[in-house]
Amino acid sequence: MDAWIDCFSDLRDEYGMTCFKLADDEVLHIELHHVADLNERLPEIVAELVKCTALVNARYVDWEQSPAISLVRVG
Repeated sequence: MDAWIDCFSDLRDEYGMTCFKLADDEVLHIELHHVADLNERLPEIVAELVKCTALVNARYVDWEQSPAISLVRVG
């Protein structure tokens, strides 16, 4: 998960960790399909995803930027 945090913390920088860049006001929406089922079977995975997303967004706030990632529950 450390690599996930590092890569998603680079969405607005030029360090080459991701193949796309977000503008300052853009947000990456990650769609989570069937997350209720996943949470029932593997709640620790869902909890880690939420935790890591919060950590990445906290980094952006620390850098005086808006959060860059949202988790969107689909279905």
